[in-house]
Amino acid sequence: MSSVRDALAARRSRRRRSRAGEVAEDAAESAVCCCIVDELFDPCFVATAAHGSPEAPEVLTLRRYRDEVLRAHAPGRAFIAAYYRLGPLGARFLHDRPRLKRATRAALEPVVRHAERRLSR
Repeated sequence: MSSVRDALAARRSRRRRSRAGEVAEDAAESAVCCCIVDELFDPCFVATAAHGSPEAPEVLTLRRYRDEVLRAHAPGRAFIAAYYRLGPLGARFLHDRPRLKRATRAALEPVVRHAERRLSR
């Protein structure tokens, strides 16, 4: 677990050094992700915690939307940066709350549908 903490600390340090509005992207950061699902970490924090797997179709859709749509413009990159700061808190909060996970999945459903529509253009 301490190696995970060290990796997360290094990731935060890299992010702080990156220019405002940009999300640091390198191989190490891609390998170190952040969501509590059996000690597995993923950058789609809340969606992964709610769906229970980083490979859930909804999580893959949201990840692709982040990579292909949100990163393409400054407001999207700012959203990603804010989410990377706050998302782990949401994932930890969901960790042992199955009813809240169900509610979160329901709340994410229209977001996932929007992402699917946008990606299919």
